[in-house]
Amino acid sequence: KLVFSTAMSSLRNSYNLSYTEPRLFDSEVLGGADIFRRQMNYFSFSSVTDGGGVRLGKNLGEYDWAGLNYRAENVTVSNVLEGTETPFLFNGTRHTSRVTPSYIHDTRDDFLNPTRGWRHVARFEIAGGVLGGLDFYRTGYEVTYYHPLVAKFVGAIHAEMNYAVGYGGTTLPIFERYFLGGPNSLRGYTIRNVGPKDSSGSPLGGTESILLNVETQYPFTKSLRGFLFYDRGNAY
Repeated sequence: KLVFSTAMSSLRNSYNLSYTEPRLFDSEVLGGADIFRRQMNYFSFSSVTDGGGVRLGKNLGEYDWAGLNYRAENVTVSNVLEGTETPFLFNGTRHTSRVTPSYIHDTRDDFLNPTRGWRHVARFEIAGGVLGGLDFYRTGYEVTYYHPLVAKFVGAIHAEMNYAVGYGGTTLPIFERYFLGGPNSLRGYTIRNVGPKDSSGSPLGGTESILLNVETQYPFTKSLRGFLFYDRGNAY
């Protein structure tokens, strides 16, 4: 499978070219490669990321999946105002190189419109060291549970925790920190605007985050659903 995708808005422009072979060398291992470019305009800085990576994955059973990804990036940070620089936020270009093992346990009854089941995702990123570039760790765990209610209503609970830290004297850079806000995390808040902020009110992100989503879903059609939700979370 060969895919080119792009997304453009006032805050983000992204371009991605990916190739996926579901049975690498006629094995049961999935293999893939990606090349991408992302241009982001945040409140306290702008960034341009150019990079690429390779990925491997394999089904471990009916409900389990394990993956191993490698990704290298050059990240250029700009538009940081003079006098607001910090050890993790300043203008310049930095290189990252990381390996990410991940594990997924998924018992949902439907990939697009689940009504029951669990989905667990655990991931760990190690960057730098013998790989080169900035030295840091990032780890995360998320869990989602779906259960049918009455009629066509479905209840869902999602929780997510993340933690990151630099090592070897490296301070975790701004573009690897956690931000909340927006339709994919803390709904009702401006995208990436929740968490620690500087004296002018611009978000700086955190090294830790926690998120809880509780919602009731109603499928009007297979492609249109309504949601009543309660979200709570923060970055620290």
